[in-house]
Amino acid sequence: MIIGDFSIPDVFADDAITFDLVNQTIRITFATVRPESPVVGMKEALVATGRLIMPIAGAQRLSLVLHDYLMKRGLDPSASIRDGETPQ
Repeated sequence: MIIGDFSIPDVFADDAITFDLVNQTIRITFATVRPESPVVGMKEALVATGRLIMPIAGAQRLSLVLHDYLMKRGLDPSASIRDGETPQ
C-alpha cells in the first residue's frame, strides 16, 4: 500500500535539460522558463529549478512506466522527434 503525504510540494518544470550518470545514479536536471533574464536583451531565460537523482534501476522503471502511461493516452513520446526535435 502507498500512503500519500499531502505536505509534499508539487514541482513544475518546462523541460528536462540534462541527464547524467554519476556513481550508479541517474541525475535529471529540470528547468523552468522565467519571464525575466539577467542577460540584457533577453526576455526569457531557461533556469535550472530542480534535480531528480535516482538509482539506475529506479530510473529504468520510471522510463518504462512513463512511456507506457503516455502511449496508453495516445501521447507517443517519439512524436516530438518526428516533428523535428532531437533528444538531448
